Amino acid sequence: MINNYNLSDKDFNRLRDIIYNEAGIKLSDVKKALMQSRLMKRLRELQLGNFTEYYNYLVEHYEKEKINFINAITTNKTDFFRENEHFEFLKKKILPDFDLKREKDIRIWSAGCSTGEEPYTIAITLHEYYNGKKAPEFLILATDIDTQVLNKAQEVLYAADHVSDVESKYLNNYFLYERNQNGAFYS
Repeated sequence: MINNYNLSDKDFNRLRDIIYNEAGIKLSDVKKALMQSRLMKRLRELQLGNFTEYYNYLVEHYEKEKINFINAITTNKTDFFRENEHFEFLKKKILPDFDLKREKDIRIWSAGCSTGEEPYTIAITLHEYYNGKKAPEFLILATDIDTQVLNKAQEVLYAADHVSDVESKYLNNYFLYERNQNGAFYS
């Protein structure tokens, strides 16, 4: 049971340094409450009494615990066609430039892919742009530092309400609908 719910400045700074050094995530002072709330579950799971105990546990079991620590701290906000102006820029500026240069290969890295919506949207955008044209070979590399969201991304299964904002032409052309005992899904 947790005895001290407060994340001290000292523990916050020590944990903040670790997340920065390990994952490049820079947390300002205003993120202290966020870190505290996100790590509470780990403290409960590990039956630790306070954040100093968690810090010591993290240091002592670093290779094993760092993944849980990173997963707890990362923010995984994503949607299909999120910030659509990026995909429009890809379609209207970048891909035509590739065509002019007669690029044979296109390699795209979706560095913070979360549960896969961004790389899936990139693939749709590429397919839509090259529909009926000779397309270069393209490869999309999708990565994320949160192992839990990567596991979800590999499932390629999205609840129907999660794709409610996706235009029906894309749903019909690029997704499969399925219903099971857990509800309606698209893949």
